[in-house]
Amino acid sequence: MRRELRHAETIVETNSKGQCLCRPKRGCNWTIVTPLRNQPGMNCCHWIGAEIEIRAQWNANYAGK
Repeated sequence: MRRELRHAETIVETNSKGQCLCRPKRGCNWTIVTPLRNQPGMNCCHWIGAEIEIRAQWNANYAGK
């Protein structure tokens, strides 16, 4: 049995705003998340879906920002 990845291990890319493109801890759903500034350790998830869709969303709206 494989262990579940920690959040830090799932991060593929981070932009200047701290938003992260993340691979799944388990399963197949990739995510784009933003850390909540007023609640350290908490994240807000913007998108959930298949890798191709989420990478396209990341490249269109989040990468390089």
